[in-house]
Amino acid sequence: MTPPDDAVADLVLWQQEIDNVSADKLLTDAEFDAMTVNQREAWAWDPHPELTWEAQHARKTRLQEYDDARRPPKPMPTRPAAEPESDRLLFADLAAILDGGLRASAPDGGPARTDGKFILYTGKVNALIGDPESAKTLFALCVIADAMLATGQAVFIDTDHNGPDFVLGFLLAVGVPRETLLAQFRYAEPEDRQDLLLIVDALAEDFDALVIVLDSVGENLSLWGVSPNDDQGFIDMNRATAARLAKAGHLVITIDHLAKNVVSRDFGATGSTAKKRAVDGAMYQVVIVNEFSPTSGGQSALLLKKDRTGGVRALGYKRDQTVAHFEVNGPDRQTGVQTWALHPGSTNVPTAAAAKAAAKAGQLSADVTALDGLTPPPKSKEDVMARMKWGTARALAALNAWRNQASTATGGQP
Repeated sequence: MTPPDDAVADLVLWQQEIDNVSADKLLTDAEFDAMTVNQREAWAWDPHPELTWEAQHARKTRLQEYDDARRPPKPMPTRPAAEPESDRLLFADLAAILDGGLRASAPDGGPARTDGKFILYTGKVNALIGDPESAKTLFALCVIADAMLATGQAVFIDTDHNGPDFVLGFLLAVGVPRETLLAQFRYAEPEDRQDLLLIVDALAEDFDALVIVLDSVGENLSLWGVSPNDDQGFIDMNRATAARLAKAGHLVITIDHLAKNVVSRDFGATGSTAKKRAVDGAMYQVVIVNEFSPTSGGQSALLLKKDRTGGVRALGYKRDQTVAHFEVNGPDRQTGVQTWALHPGSTNVPTAAAAKAAAKAGQLSADVTALDGLTPPPKSKEDVMARMKWGTARALAALNAWRNQASTATGGQP
């Protein structure tokens, strides 16, 4: 080994190190204690050509033993301390619910119809679905106007980008004073999922009963980053937004577009089938009757598509029947205010399905009469199709019904 170039090096100590290396002396704990960490590491790990591989490994093992002896002992595993009882109950307090009185299933929120009956539910998610320009948003804004004119608070969450000019302009047009808007109305146009969640957080902590409109479900899903057909994605979004707001005690209205497919339209909104399941209040399809205009008003019908608790059906309505007619009048010549009303729908009209079945039965009866007048009588489905210019299904149904009628008339004889 070559002594270090440092002129002040202690040659005596250097000679002792040479002797130690040559003799492969393993240092004692006291000698290790007198060294720095770097010195101990150099002793064990720096290459020493004079040492065999076994001797070098012995040094590393010796230093490991020294270090291990000085590490603090690992604590013995112990049973974790019992956590304090959570304030959240796993099961509902049935006694408290029963003692407090069960909530009525009757609709109790929003504007009353002209007969004094309500068609929306407070503390639940209500839904409006329909084609573009069917007045879904106009009706929701009238619900907001009604709440504010009764000193209530209201919020419009506008992810569909109607814009504050349109929203505020319509509320002013139907008679909400400027002072009321400033004091009782909040408008939000979130740009991303984080904005939407921050808005919901603020409203969920609001202890005043609010009317909250979310327009629209499709745009909220877009902010959420999921497809309209993604069931689980919709469930997660709805649970964090509309359902959470309803659970806080607010009257929530969601707005969505009607499916374009003929079969799907009868079921409900576009995309995920979970949309209809998520509505725990009432769902209405809004159908245009008279096109709306700022100068002349308009009218739409609200058809019942779902009523979770049955309160609306208890008023005498079945699925697809018109529960209410929403009507907005043109501006008053003196005040400029557009009045509006929610008129009761008739409970005597048949449902869409019943009307379709009745029309089909009437058509079949007329077809049988037409076949009865043929000379000579029809012989086959193909004969009916050729002579009456009917399609396969219509010809076969009419021929079978005509044969049954003829057989009954002759006492079962062909």
